[in-house]
Amino acid sequence: MAELIDLVAGDARARLTPTDGAALLSLTVAGAEFLAADPSAAGTGEWVGGNYPLAPWPGTVPSRVAQNGTDRIDLPSRSQGKISHGFLLERTWEVVGQGTSWVEFEYEITDGPWQGVAWQSYQLFPDRLDVNLELTLEQSAPVGLGFHPWFVREADGSLPELDADFDELILADDAGAETLSDEPAATPRNAVHRGARIVPRLRWKDGRTLAVESESRVWVIYEQDPRGICVEPWTCTPGEFAAGERITDAGGTEALSMTLRWSQTR
Repeated sequence: MAELIDLVAGDARARLTPTDGAALLSLTVAGAEFLAADPSAAGTGEWVGGNYPLAPWPGTVPSRVAQNGTDRIDLPSRSQGKISHGFLLERTWEVVGQGTSWVEFEYEITDGPWQGVAWQSYQLFPDRLDVNLELTLEQSAPVGLGFHPWFVREADGSLPELDADFDELILADDAGAETLSDEPAATPRNAVHRGARIVPRLRWKDGRTLAVESESRVWVIYEQDPRGICVEPWTCTPGEFAAGERITDAGGTEALSMTLRWSQTR
C-alpha cells in the first residue's frame, strides 16, 4: 500500500495518496471533516469520496469516441469497462516535490494521443486548499479537465445548504447530445451547468462554510448519492470534448485550478 501524505497548516490537515489519481482523502479544520469518504470503493472503478482529478476528459462520453481534427479516437476504458471521467483517476502518480504544507505529483501518460505529462499540486493554508491540475501533450488532442470533490452531508444524512447560481443548465440525452434548458434543475440534482454567477458555497448547520472557487466554464452539482454532495468544476462538457471543441495543441498545456476556502467559525 502506498504511503499516505499528510499536510499541515494551522488547524487545517489534509491527507493524500499517490494512488487513485493522487487523491485527496481527507480535509479537516479544527478536527471537523469537510470531505465525504468511502474507502471501500478505492480500486473498484467507482471511487467515492475525497477529491480526484478528471482527465483527459470529464463526465461520460456515451459514444466512446471523440473527434481529433479529422480523426476519431476510441476512448480507452477504465477497470470494469468504465468510461466516465477519463483514466488518470485510477493511476498511481509520482511524488516529485513535498513540504510540510504542499505536495506535487506527476504522471507520464502513454495512452493514445494524450502522451505527455500530467502534473498536480496541493498547497494547504490555514484558511484554504489550493489545487492545480495540468496536462502537457506531445501532440494535439482533445482535452477536458475537472475536479471531483465529495463533501460531507449533515449528521442526519440531509444535504448542506448550497448557494449557487449559473447561467445555463445543460441536458444530455442517451446519445450524448446536449441542449440548453430554461427549466430549473430537478432535485436532488445531477446537473451540468455553464457559467457560475456567484462562487458556489456550502453551509452546514454547525455554522461552517466552504466555498469552491475556480475559473472553470462548467460546473456539475451531484446530490443523488447518500454518501455526499459533489460540486465539480470542469473545463468543458462531455459533448464539447467528444466534438473536438477543446483541442490542446502539440506542446501545449491545459490547466485547471480550484480553491476550497472555509470559514473557521463553528
